[in-house]
Amino acid sequence: MNKTAMGVWKGKAYTLPKQNYHIFVDFEQELEQTSRENPSTTFNSYLSDVCMYIFTSGTTGLPKAATQSNVPLLNPFGGLTLELIQNDVVYCPLPLYHSHARINGWGSCVQSGCTFAFRKRFSASNFWKDVKKFRATCFLYIGEIPRYLLNRSESEYVENNTLKKIFGLGLQKDIWVEFKSRFNIEHILEFYGATDGAGGLLNMEERPGMIGRINSPDTIAIVKTNQDTGEYYKDEKGFLISCKPGETGMMLVKISKSSNFLGYKDKNETKKKILRNVFQENDNYFITGDLVKLHDNNGWVSFADRIGDTFRWKGENVATLEVENILNSLPDIEICNVYGVEIPKHEGRAGMVAIKLKEFTKFNTEKFTNFIVEKLPKYSIPIFIRIKNELEYTGTHKLRKINLRKQGYDINNIKDRIYL
Repeated sequence: MNKTAMGVWKGKAYTLPKQNYHIFVDFEQELEQTSRENPSTTFNSYLSDVCMYIFTSGTTGLPKAATQSNVPLLNPFGGLTLELIQNDVVYCPLPLYHSHARINGWGSCVQSGCTFAFRKRFSASNFWKDVKKFRATCFLYIGEIPRYLLNRSESEYVENNTLKKIFGLGLQKDIWVEFKSRFNIEHILEFYGATDGAGGLLNMEERPGMIGRINSPDTIAIVKTNQDTGEYYKDEKGFLISCKPGETGMMLVKISKSSNFLGYKDKNETKKKILRNVFQENDNYFITGDLVKLHDNNGWVSFADRIGDTFRWKGENVATLEVENILNSLPDIEICNVYGVEIPKHEGRAGMVAIKLKEFTKFNTEKFTNFIVEKLPKYSIPIFIRIKNELEYTGTHKLRKINLRKQGYDINNIKDRIYL
């Protein structure tokens, strides 16, 4: 160590130049002087105590502070799902203010005694280098992260990597299959859940494209919904109608004592997310805001879209996620974001897509036109195409649509190229 520095190292004092000032601590010495007794606060803490407020992603509006007790921190869900042992290394490229990272990542590692490795922010270019450096056996993903990794050129660090399992949510079927094959992943474990939610689903059977299956119809329901207005269809008694296999509807989660649902810091926001008298008098359900498809009588469910993202055009409902998945399969496109925009004197909203092209690629209008005409129904073909250098994301790597919708196709205020 530079003896012109100022700090503590093995009991010796040094002087640091002001621009590099830093204090070093001898951990061995500190541990010897630290009491082995639990602090007094240990005996004054309860599972029901509020321990933190976690903000929602804010994909469709402003983030909201979700109330969290100590219970989630001791939830064994992640450790049991991954079957963690002490020799495992869980790599997490997500921010620790995301529940998946904090509870299924850090919390699971603390409970199982294995290693938790993470970086400040996700880096596609450094991902496989990190996996090799940490000898990671598991990786936590959300949303589009696996797609980013597939879009990267081959890495020298992929060969003979130690990664065996990945665990997360939001993985599309096509990406699932390709990611598992290309990187020799043994197990992909997908689940559905939310920081502010009252329950979720788990796909333990590893069926590509599914977020899980409903094993208990009493706790999770999928109900028929008007996707234009968000209103629920009701039967003659005034109760909601459950979807049948093959239908898409809103997912609701029953609120009970075991669900540990505390809502938001703002109680008015909490009231907006609770639906009462769903199937019987005085029952309470959490509104997820997610449209999902029920596939069969075995309860298999796939994600369809957010209720605010789906829009109506030419008398048809357009699911933005479905269109995005098709457009993202075009080799020139790295990632895209589909949304609806209003056109004066027209009903509904017209489709618009913001596209980030792959590096060194130019937008080929003829190739794009031929592709969408062949692959998409006429009503779901985007009317406007916006080429952007970068797309906007939340802090948890989810695409944001709200600002794109506000900006629309106003060429007087948008510097990006727009095609009609």
